[in-house]
Amino acid sequence: MFTNHSYNEVNREERHFGFLFGSAIIHNQEFAQRIFDRFNSIYGSDLDSNSFDIYFEVAALRDYWHALGKTDEEYKQTHPKRRIVLNTILENMGYDPGIIDHHGVFWTNGNIGSGKLWCPSEWNNRELHQIEKSYNDLVSIRWCFNAKPDILIVSNRSCVFIEIKVESGGGKSNSGYDQLNVQEEISHLMKRLIPEFHNHNFFNSSLTLNDELRMKGLKWIEVMDTLKTTMENKPGSIYVHQCLSELQRYYL
Repeated sequence: MFTNHSYNEVNREERHFGFLFGSAIIHNQEFAQRIFDRFNSIYGSDLDSNSFDIYFEVAALRDYWHALGKTDEEYKQTHPKRRIVLNTILENMGYDPGIIDHHGVFWTNGNIGSGKLWCPSEWNNRELHQIEKSYNDLVSIRWCFNAKPDILIVSNRSCVFIEIKVESGGGKSNSGYDQLNVQEEISHLMKRLIPEFHNHNFFNSSLTLNDELRMKGLKWIEVMDTLKTTMENKPGSIYVHQCLSELQRYYL
């Protein structure tokens, strides 16, 4: 038998706590502004609780790729849009966009020119490694299109990514994947490829127990303390504080 604890007492899921944090920002403006002020003081961003958007599990690059158009009989209208995006990405990475016409990895059926252009998230790692490298590696583009940063807050001209951590550290792999580097590259690609963000400033931040990542950010203990002083007569905030208070066990 498992221990006789409530699920809230044993829950370790980072996304759970991240969603709770985000919900408090949405429904508690005083809390949101204090949190925004903290980010603004660290980064020089201009987050404002009177006007902001918040997104979770952000797959903006894939979503905008999908928005380029259909893949059925109307694909002929979608193809040139996809080609422009891929050309821009390749040029930005130091590659000649003409490699699209010489490598099957960019095509859905592997047959150059007769298939559809793959979303970079579907590029095959092994085949990418067969392409002569420039100063950057195309595999990182695949990672950017597959990654989903935890939270994005957009306000005024600032876009703040927040990486949520409880027990885990920054993701890395023997293949060269580095979660924090990929997040920085996502910021660059969004600013370069998405018109809405051309004039925005991007900041990569974190919410951790004790600044375990190599970037400045907030600590859970700060969030709990801020919520405690702003939750009066707010049932939603009281509940969120109750749940987040379970993180106190990591500070004992």
